[in-house]
Amino acid sequence: MPLCKWPTADGGFVQAASAPASQWAQSLPELLRLVEASNLITDDEGLEKLREGGRIVAGGQRLDAVEACAMFSRLVELQGVAPGRTSVVNVLPTLEDPSAVSGQMCSEGTYTSVMVANVKGLDEPLPVEKVETALESAHRRATG
Repeated sequence: MPLCKWPTADGGFVQAASAPASQWAQSLPELLRLVEASNLITDDEGLEKLREGGRIVAGGQRLDAVEACAMFSRLVELQGVAPGRTSVVNVLPTLEDPSAVSGQMCSEGTYTSVMVANVKGLDEPLPVEKVETALESAHRRATG
């Protein structure tokens, strides 16, 4: 996936990427492996829907743009986001020890990601709203 990355003055970085949603969906088998390994998801029905998409991709087929964004929405629903949402912003790895704020969006057949990170950790206030705004702007540009 094409990626742009800029260093920040404090040693961190900002990165942004956009790609056709069907290209993002090629990562579903790996994403599913990580989700299942986390043991944080208890929604078996939601996981099964993702597994279905993962099996399609692992079998060498591609999901079309609509199917790919639907898989993205299912993935964010498993994180507790309301059904039908097309975006999510997370603090990683935790709110207590933040080293990144990462946002993803999938709509109109396009997947977009924006992240602000620093291996030294992020200071308060965390740039959650800035990442959300940058994500929306980058996605608008990517979808024309």
